[in-house]
Amino acid sequence: LYESLIFLSCSFFIIHIISKKLNHKNDLSTITTPSTIFTQGFAT
Repeated sequence: LYESLIFLSCSFFIIHIISKKLNHKNDLSTITTPSTIFTQGFAT
């Protein structure tokens, strides 16, 4: 469970970084940022 949650959190972070690099709207960032934080918090 721990490894899959860390992988999910890293995936959210990568999606967040790619969307920032491509200068998309912040709609995706409002979903991926809290998801990354809460997933990391739950995993640790």
